[in-house]
Amino acid sequence: MQNKHPRLLLLAIAAMLAGVSCSKNNNLKPDQGGLSEGDRNVSTEAITPTPHCIAYVEVNDNALKNAGCFTLSNGKPVVNTAVIFAGNINYYTNPSTGAKNPVVKLNAQVTYLLTKTTYVQDLKNKGIKVTLSLLNNHDGSGWSSFKNQAEMDYFAKSVKKTIETYGLDGIEIDDEYSDASSATVESTPKAIDAIRKLLPNIIIGHYLFSDKVSPSSVLAYKFADGRKFADMIDYALPDYNVNPDNYLSSIAKNKLFFSRQASSSSIQTDATKAKNNGYAGVMLFNVTSGSTNGMSQVAKGFYGTSATVTVPSGCNAPWDRATIEKGPETYVIP
Repeated sequence: MQNKHPRLLLLAIAAMLAGVSCSKNNNLKPDQGGLSEGDRNVSTEAITPTPHCIAYVEVNDNALKNAGCFTLSNGKPVVNTAVIFAGNINYYTNPSTGAKNPVVKLNAQVTYLLTKTTYVQDLKNKGIKVTLSLLNNHDGSGWSSFKNQAEMDYFAKSVKKTIETYGLDGIEIDDEYSDASSATVESTPKAIDAIRKLLPNIIIGHYLFSDKVSPSSVLAYKFADGRKFADMIDYALPDYNVNPDNYLSSIAKNKLFFSRQASSSSIQTDATKAKNNGYAGVMLFNVTSGSTNGMSQVAKGFYGTSATVTVPSGCNAPWDRATIEKGPETYVIP
């Protein structure tokens, strides 16, 4: 584990809590819970508009709904895409057959969010896309560590089940916290290829951090038939304070974001650069009910220094972690 930036400290705490505080599993299989077919509203378009604001919400501690509370003077939300941080990738062992495969795992907080609240649909009703970050979780499975095509295909089916069950618009790759003894550059691209075959129209983003292989080498990956991995994803997020230009040899500028903590004082500068120079936009990590200043910086950078951001009375939602932690976790079994 690397404590490279503040995000990792949050992740380390969240990973420990997610791993030990849930006493029972909800092994989601076809026709168990979730939305009906008629209620699903899966994305059919890429990241728009540009410049674009992505808000990561650490839902172990914060209500996802709050991402839609920051409103411009015209009534539109500042946030264009809200990312649920985070789902996990973990092995699931079938108790009957003993077969072990990587699947999407949702801790108690994410399970509660997706099954007991209307927050995802609340945001979508405001025109905000909602995606799920998928993060490795210390057991040898993970983006850079798929062992073979069969594992990738099984995981792709689990992702499809997750998207369709919960009405999400897409996923994000976050290759951190893998305990695998080895990793390969082609693992992530081939896994995304398998996912794209099942879900050609979802949003797929890539946070450019890896604890096993270089994110630059993954982003530049080319398949034997000439296809480019960078063409399969909708956007890429360099790590905090990393210049997006470092990746221009692998991916177009209009797919690259500036990444900051939501409490950063440099957000307006980045937002202005994004607007004036053709970047995709700005990502803010750890957006909370108190992130009005960060969102105001985004608005001023995107729309001019006179832009204002307000939070409607009663919009911010409470999040009772002590209660939520008593709930189940979910393995999404295809």
